[in-house]
Amino acid sequence: MIQNLNKGQDVIYSGPLYKKEITGLLGVSMHTANLWLNAIADRLGEPVGRVYSIRQVNIIIDEYGSKCAYADRQEEKKEAGETPD
Repeated sequence: MIQNLNKGQDVIYSGPLYKKEITGLLGVSMHTANLWLNAIADRLGEPVGRVYSIRQVNIIIDEYGSKCAYADRQEEKKEAGETPD
């Protein structure tokens, strides 16, 4: 579960995210998100369709942090001994 620090509401982010969802995760405007994503484009690669993969979202969070926590469901499954998707 993810705590949205701006509004005190629980927000769940897990799995691939659209750019609009990434702006909410980072707590920035679309313009700022575009600048930040372009700055790490060489490490990030292209989105798959219109979504950023779990690996890409983890890179974004490692680089910029987040206003909300991000639940990496793949890591949770590994820790629980389940087979990741």
